[in-house]
Amino acid sequence: MSFVWKFICGVGAGINSTSSMAIVSTHYKDGRERAIGLIESSAGVGLLLGPFFGALLYEIGGYMLPFVSTGKPSSMNNRNNIQLLSIFVCILS
Repeated sequence: MSFVWKFICGVGAGINSTSSMAIVSTHYKDGRERAIGLIESSAGVGLLLGPFFGALLYEIGGYMLPFVSTGKPSSMNNRNNIQLLSIFVCILS
């Protein structure tokens, strides 16, 4: 079951990456390279610093603290994304 879930998450990540690049390429005609570079470098910094802060949170509060401390902001972000998506759909229709 976990292999199926990881497969679905991988497909979603691929779709997210592809659509993000398409949106940036469409929106920033003149500064496309700079915008894509900013996205890629931000992802790189996140991949570089994520394990460090995860280990730091683990040392401070044990096994659950990294999950609890990132779960609430992530769920708030998902709620905000759904609200923004509904606003954009209303504007475009």
